[in-house]
Amino acid sequence: MFAGEVSGENHGYHLIQAFHQVFPEAQLSGIGGGKMISPHFFSLGEITSLNAFQLSHFKRFTLKRKLDDVLKTVEEYVSNHPPAAFIFIGIADDTQYFVMKLIAMAKKYQIKTYYYFSPHVWLWSRKKTLKVSSEVDAIFTFFDREENAYRNAGAWTVPVSHPILDELPEKAEKPAFCSRYGINASAQVISLIYGSRKAEIKHNGRVIRRVVKQLEKIFPDAVFVSALTEDRVDRSLRKSLMGIKNHQFLIRTGDYYSLIGSADVSLTCSGTASLETAVYKTPQVIFYRMNRINYLFWRLAAFFWRVKDICIGMPNIILGKKTIPGHIQPCFWDDKLFNDLTFLLKNPDNQNEELSRLVEQLGVKGGIIQAVNFIKKTL
Repeated sequence: MFAGEVSGENHGYHLIQAFHQVFPEAQLSGIGGGKMISPHFFSLGEITSLNAFQLSHFKRFTLKRKLDDVLKTVEEYVSNHPPAAFIFIGIADDTQYFVMKLIAMAKKYQIKTYYYFSPHVWLWSRKKTLKVSSEVDAIFTFFDREENAYRNAGAWTVPVSHPILDELPEKAEKPAFCSRYGINASAQVISLIYGSRKAEIKHNGRVIRRVVKQLEKIFPDAVFVSALTEDRVDRSLRKSLMGIKNHQFLIRTGDYYSLIGSADVSLTCSGTASLETAVYKTPQVIFYRMNRINYLFWRLAAFFWRVKDICIGMPNIILGKKTIPGHIQPCFWDDKLFNDLTFLLKNPDNQNEELSRLVEQLGVKGGIIQAVNFIKKTL
């Protein structure tokens, strides 16, 4: 198994548990840290801390050397303990070099390859979908657009229900969350989701701080809860957030899902969190801010891929239209974030119909077990 970022490690953790349940004789190893570390998984290291997306393009030159060191470790292990399969879990497009090297290694040692959570950015590029489709043995797909893109590119697609339905705990009741945090249950609670990467927290935190300062003037009784613990935030951002009257950090990381399930509205960093929030049917505004050089490269890539209408956020990608407001590089459009959040706070039921349709498209629980059974059957 190979996981490339925090969300991938979380998906990996649940996949490991499913293997242990229905295929206990399987010996699991690979690249992954965080929640994947367990008695049922032997980790050769992690690359989450090396994730390139928020690095400047100048710093990425050192990334390749570090990834090569990880690949060397993997090949040494594989040559002595040849596995039956490689499973790629949410390895982002910014470390595609790593994936392609692993696929070449798999061919060298005649190892089957499965993609579990492919990067959704590939759906915008016919070239990328064709490339991965021709290289891996099977790709698990979780919604219609993904299934159609890879099937049309010639991949062996395996449609299963979206694993997030199995991964999320039951939606928390707002009164219980408010009681734990000393919040008036009648107050409007706004969750602030920064992202999981250190650079994301830094860049997105600046946007969140400005928007919240605008909102507290209009909604003085609203409570803003950052979806991370205080130790995850650097000193300057922490100090600026302390200037907000009704702001709190999570007391413990485990309260994250209780927060997004209890919130009246969420300001959400694009990524897995936007889908988690949508599954709980919490209305949200999605955004993402990157450094200026990366933003320039991103716009150029969109131009060359001939992407005319970019949907920001996984819920919009799955639905195939801009149902939930989404903004990239909102440092230039803070008023749009503010206006969208203000509208939702005044019209909290506005997204209900589309969020219900989204949850229907994801299927029913059991997708992770479906994936493990398929792998077991085809090995």
